[in-house]
Amino acid sequence: MKLSWTQRRENGVTLVEAVIESTAPTGEAAVTLRSTLSGPVWPPRSQGVPVAGWDGDRYETTVESGCQVAVGFAAPGEPCEPPVEIVEQEPVVRVDNDQDGAVDAADVLRALGDPTPPRRAIPASVPDTSGAAPSLPEEWLPAGNDLGVETEREQ
Repeated sequence: MKLSWTQRRENGVTLVEAVIESTAPTGEAAVTLRSTLSGPVWPPRSQGVPVAGWDGDRYETTVESGCQVAVGFAAPGEPCEPPVEIVEQEPVVRVDNDQDGAVDAADVLRALGDPTPPRRAIPASVPDTSGAAPSLPEEWLPAGNDLGVETEREQ
């Protein structure tokens, strides 16, 4: 595997772009990258959920022979050399089973999107409920029944 990267500092944030290139003549490999920057890693997000492959400061992907995979992230830490490194790589062995198309909870969250209501749907102010409770209009009350009197069924 060949790893190339660039980094730049903007507005107090370090932005890292990396490209993993497979130099293997055949097959595909599972590769795990790790950020070497201090502090938390801010991976790219889709619908408020980190894109597939991210777990903390690590990114896992597969790279086919002769292909490249690009990845980027941000972090509050100062730039360092290198900002990202390959911590694991191993050949992928494909097994025929029904799990290849398995969907996990993060996939579902990405597909459903952000559950937060739009800002316009939230009232700007909350009504004052500290006063006396409003009384019900007469037409809403049951005919011939005083709310303070128990009915035969309640007794």
